Amino acid sequence: MREFKITGVEGGAAFPVVVTASAAANQVTGKDNDAFQVDLDVVSEREAVDQELINFLSEKLQLDSEKIAVVAGTEIEKKIIVVIGMNPNEIEERLLA
Repeated sequence: MREFKITGVEGGAAFPVVVTASAAANQVTGKDNDAFQVDLDVVSEREAVDQELINFLSEKLQLDSEKIAVVAGTEIEKKIIVVIGMNPNEIEERLLA
């Protein structure tokens, strides 16, 4: 397994997420060596999952949703997220709070 890491990028950060759709509630259930684990209370349709994930991360990170993007994995549960305006430490602290 790869070691979990939020990668700093100019002006923000990128990190992997594994989404479980059709969950009872929106929540970060933890992280493993590979990604943050996120449950979403949304139907398992690509567009709906991606939008709900962005909305949920926006709320958790206290950041405008326009500064969050799903940049890879739009067809599968494993996704790469880019956040502009936050560093890796801030992201991890807020998601795991």
